[in-house]
Amino acid sequence: SSGNVFVKAEHLNPGGSIKDRVAKHIIKMAEKEFGI
Repeated sequence: SSGNVFVKAEHLNPGGSIKDRVAKHIIKMAEKEFGI
């Protein structure tokens, strides 16, 4: 059998993926609040 496979290359987006931006925000807030 054959078929097409489509993927989304989020690493090519200028701002990165939404998951990367959320994780970065969480880390920044933890650094600010808890001094980690």
